[in-house]
Amino acid sequence: MLVIGGLQGPRKPHGAEAVQLATKAAHGLFPKRLAMESLTALARKIGADEILAIGNREHIYSSWRYRREFFADYDSFWQTLDAEPVDDGRFYRIPLTPPRKAMEDIASKKRAEYQRRYGMLDALSEQTQAAL
Repeated sequence: MLVIGGLQGPRKPHGAEAVQLATKAAHGLFPKRLAMESLTALARKIGADEILAIGNREHIYSSWRYRREFFADYDSFWQTLDAEPVDDGRFYRIPLTPPRKAMEDIASKKRAEYQRRYGMLDALSEQTQAAL
């Protein structure tokens, strides 16, 4: 089992610009989605049965001891990966194979972009597994 305790983006003031440039280079995929694609490839390679990710309620910044302003919404991000809540939403079970749209469900004017995106994701998965 792999457990994800958090995701962290770049620091301000250049964080938004860095994410925007990375997203453009990745054919519209956010960097955290790319990280999850690599992580799921790693999980498959090492034979993990499941991936659990922390929900908003259990994040360290929700604790009375470490409480501070927290802007990320982990729950909604995990749900974009078709994750299912576990233990009343304290955790989310991430699928070992991230979901993809079927080509016939994609507008014809967007299919070339999705083919490039999926080709990049397949290469990322292969490179991750080859590195191990």
